[in-house]
Amino acid sequence: GNPVYGGLSAGLPRLGTMQDASLMYLDFSGGFWCYQNPSAALVTAIAPVAELHYSTTLQDEETLSGNGIALQTLTKRYDVLNITLGAHIAAGDRLIVTPGVSLPLRDDDDQQFDYEAMVLANWYF
Repeated sequence: GNPVYGGLSAGLPRLGTMQDASLMYLDFSGGFWCYQNPSAALVTAIAPVAELHYSTTLQDEETLSGNGIALQTLTKRYDVLNITLGAHIAAGDRLIVTPGVSLPLRDDDDQQFDYEAMVLANWYF
């Protein structure tokens, strides 16, 4: 935990210790090869993929109070759910490029971003 100090008077007396909530992460993914041609000139394979990413707190966040103040998080718990869509694109037998986009499926306190785009390149040597 992290020690917390505070008060309305001079000096900062210790209020206590705040512990982070325990988190659970669940990830599910799937994909399939929709195109494969090892003798193609440029693109030799394509596999669309989809992933679900879920994070949740396993207990409510703590609240500390004392010395005339109370300290708590804005939300007691959160449940974040995102979907990631992309494709593995093989070029030859040494390069795989994976573009993708991730989108939140929840809103308010459970939405941590608007969207995320990425490109991953793997060169096998």
